[in-house]
Amino acid sequence: MQSFHIMRPIAIFLRALTLSLILSSSVAAAEFVLTSWGDWKGDELFAKVKSDYVAMDLMDLSLSKTMTYDKGHGLVLYRKELKEDKTVFVPAVKVSVPASIIKPLVMLYMVEGSVRYRVLEMSPEKYPGSSIRFVNLSPRNLVVTFGEKNYGLKPASEVLVKPQIREKKAVQITASIITGESKLQKMYSSMILNRPKKRMVMFFHPTGPNELHCRSLVDFVRD
Repeated sequence: MQSFHIMRPIAIFLRALTLSLILSSSVAAAEFVLTSWGDWKGDELFAKVKSDYVAMDLMDLSLSKTMTYDKGHGLVLYRKELKEDKTVFVPAVKVSVPASIIKPLVMLYMVEGSVRYRVLEMSPEKYPGSSIRFVNLSPRNLVVTFGEKNYGLKPASEVLVKPQIREKKAVQITASIITGESKLQKMYSSMILNRPKKRMVMFFHPTGPNELHCRSLVDFVRD
């Protein structure tokens, strides 16, 4: 009877330890993808996969292949250097991923020779098919109209619209700036064809003092 009482707590402890290890291993690994704003002119970047370093394809508003990173160590991109006739990989970009994001899309861009980034959600759980994300990269307050609904966008902010359509549907999208008289001045207008599995990120950015342009990143949700 005494040995039974001793073994039971040990068995409970071992089960709890095994469960903890399983959970920690499943939580530690997460997927991510990269893209760049414009043609990438920075260093060639690499992702660490176990003990190897894999070169990342960075193309203008096109998604890279999906990679994994260790949440415990964070998302780090590396560059290649030559030190004492040996090739070494050193951290180039350390990406801070918000805890709420499941699968980060890291959009890289250059500002005066320095690498900057923006992190967006790409998990179908939060960014399902037929969704459209509007991102305001301009210094102006915007009002984006999707169909018959208006969405306010402050500078550097974003809004996600989830229409959840079941068939192809044409939708009118406009973007207007708020003038000093609190009036709307339409700067962009387009008709898009929305699809059940299609997703789109629309970036509104300035091309002049009173000019607004839109660039899009499109992908499709897999079954």
